Amino acid sequence: MYNSLREIVGKANVLLIYRHLSWLITSLFYLGGEPQGPLVYKAGVIAALFCLGFFVNKFYLGSQPQQVIQLIVIVETIGLAILLIPTGGLFSPFLWYAINPVLVTATLLSSRYSWLNLAFFLFCALLISQNIFNPEKLAFFELILKNSNTILAFVLISIALRLLAKALQHLNTLNAQLLEANQKAQEAMNHLMTLYQVMETLSARDNPKRTLQRLVKHAKKLLHCRAVFYALLPLEDNSNFIYISLADSKEPLQNIPCSELRQYLLDNQDNLIKPDLEMMEICLQNWPCLLTALNSSAQFYGLIGFLPEAKNGSLELFAAKKEFESADSLSSLDKFSSLGERQIIKFLADLSALILERHDLEEMTSRLLISEEQNRIAGEIHDSVSQRLFSIVYSAHALNNKWELLNKEDISKQLALLKEAAGTAAQELRSSIYRLSSIKKGEKILFANIKKYLNDIAALYEVEVEFSAGGKDELLGIDLKQAVYRIIQEATGNAIRHGKCSKLTIKLNIDHVYAHILIEDNGCGFQVKETLAAANSQKGLGLNNIMNLTDRYNGHWEIQSELGQGTRIKITIPLKGEVQSLDTGGVA
Repeated sequence: MYNSLREIVGKANVLLIYRHLSWLITSLFYLGGEPQGPLVYKAGVIAALFCLGFFVNKFYLGSQPQQVIQLIVIVETIGLAILLIPTGGLFSPFLWYAINPVLVTATLLSSRYSWLNLAFFLFCALLISQNIFNPEKLAFFELILKNSNTILAFVLISIALRLLAKALQHLNTLNAQLLEANQKAQEAMNHLMTLYQVMETLSARDNPKRTLQRLVKHAKKLLHCRAVFYALLPLEDNSNFIYISLADSKEPLQNIPCSELRQYLLDNQDNLIKPDLEMMEICLQNWPCLLTALNSSAQFYGLIGFLPEAKNGSLELFAAKKEFESADSLSSLDKFSSLGERQIIKFLADLSALILERHDLEEMTSRLLISEEQNRIAGEIHDSVSQRLFSIVYSAHALNNKWELLNKEDISKQLALLKEAAGTAAQELRSSIYRLSSIKKGEKILFANIKKYLNDIAALYEVEVEFSAGGKDELLGIDLKQAVYRIIQEATGNAIRHGKCSKLTIKLNIDHVYAHILIEDNGCGFQVKETLAAANSQKGLGLNNIMNLTDRYNGHWEIQSELGQGTRIKITIPLKGEVQSLDTGGVA
């Protein structure tokens, strides 16, 4: 009953502290008071009591079963009752030492056992006093009345200890609830930080549907759902229905009729696909589901649905041969009844809408930038090359009309002028191309940007940075260039912030097959297995991001580190490898 209290009492050493204090005080009164006796005899009694208290207290604090504690309490109570025989019965100073088993039973055992043990001790004490320390020859009940104050004190102390034990039990329960809430809050914070990473790595070139899947995958432990699905507009497009399973791989995902679910949404889209839909509870063939709208500040994108984890061990999402039916009569979903769960769902819906909106805006921005650059190039070519070509065409036409009237020398001069004009036009066109092409100019933009970043952090954190790069960065696509840059950012940031290194070595080599990255530091190092486990539990965000970026391009990563010996990260990414699909769970 009080197993949890045992832990609190053990940690606070309440039993040990009170036992030693009560032993010291009662022993002092015994040495200087009644009954009179040899000092050596009294010292022996005190020493024996200390040894008894030491051993029984060791058993009390040792997480023993209830039956063992009950037996030890009986033994101690009998021992203390026997101790009253040579020390004065109810007038013995050690009578108050008997509060120790009262404290033990009040905190570690049941209320019934506590009162029975107290009654047994008082009965023994009264019986000893009546037969040995009773010069007035009082009867048993007369002795009770004479010592009623002492008996009442024991009873009131027992009541106070029982109340204190209940208060401690309540505090322990509240403390456990607070610890659980704090753990959940910490887990939620870790997951939210990971979601922030997903947002940070999002670009216009990413597939927004794949990004939504990454978002939900990272939010798996936060949601405690079995599945999440997106129904994006227009629903008629089959690829706009995205079902994402969060169940373990051992579950039979093929039994989930995604097509039936999509058809239900299509048939009821007039009632369901509404921008003002806050949260709607429906029942999909006896399986509860929560729907909410995907709304940004400017656009309505569709719906997101949440299905709770399987109940009673069932892996079937829908019952066979039943129609989808509305569940307006459902007052609440047990799984999503708490305000915190619904706030998380609302947050995920808003974040999903923000991802879609950001993708649209970045895509539009990219198109506008491309259009602006196309117009600039067209204007530059028109103002220079086009004008010269027009003059060449006009001169050639004029020469063709009057060449019979010109002598051979004049014709040669005209052709020389045309040749010069064509050469000038070609030179201007070549200059324009070289100004626009970093490849033609021999510039390595990726290498230059990495070097600038490394120079900046070297100056900012006062670390020595060695950077060497080889190969052709033009072999990498834009996405892969961004991934390489981000990997180096994360690795060097980790080395400086967490590794406390003073020297960094970064080597980047790009051949026609692979991009090779090597990052070494002389920092404090770490335990690789433990840290990778933390990264997988979404605590080590830097390493997690490095691994995700590498895996996304079908690359291979290797991390070597020991405490006090620095860290070595080696990454190899194939240039021709396609971006790894994150569509686990499938797109219906």
